[in-house]
Amino acid sequence: MVLKKITIENFLTQEVIFNKSIRGDLNFTADSHQLEGGTTLQLNLFRDHPQIMEFLEKAQEKKVLNKQHVKLRTGSGVIRITFNDDKKIMVNTANVTTIDITELNFNPKDFSIKDFEKGKVAIYINFTFDKETDNLKFKKEIKDLFMEDIEC
Repeated sequence: MVLKKITIENFLTQEVIFNKSIRGDLNFTADSHQLEGGTTLQLNLFRDHPQIMEFLEKAQEKKVLNKQHVKLRTGSGVIRITFNDDKKIMVNTANVTTIDITELNFNPKDFSIKDFEKGKVAIYINFTFDKETDNLKFKKEIKDLFMEDIEC
C-alpha cells in the first residue's frame, strides 16, 4: 500500500493522539503481533522492498538511519488507526494504554542508494495494555488491508 498518512485517535473522545504524513508515495507492508497474553500489540510497517530486513540491519549497524520516538498514554476507549484518511481499523484497549511509536528514516546527505529512495523506512507501533485484550480481529484486518492493495 502506498502510505501517505497515519492517524491514531481515541474513538470515544475523538481526540487525535498521533498524526503523521509520509512523503514520497512509498509502498509499505505490515505485520502485527499480539504478545504476552494479549497485553502487547505490535504493528510493524516496513518499506515494501525485497531486501528491507537486510537493509535495516546494515543501515542501523552503519548508523545511517534517523530515529524519531514518541511515547503516548491514553485512557479507556477504542483506538482507531486510519491509513491515508480512508482505511480505518479499530484497536481494542483496556483501562490504560501506552503507545510507543518509533520511526526510522533514511536521509543521508552524503550518499544515495540506486534502488532505494530516501525517506521513511519503518514505523513500529507498540500498544501496551494494563490487562489482556483480544485484538485478533485487528491482526486479520491489518493483513487483509495490506494484502488487498497487492491483489488490486
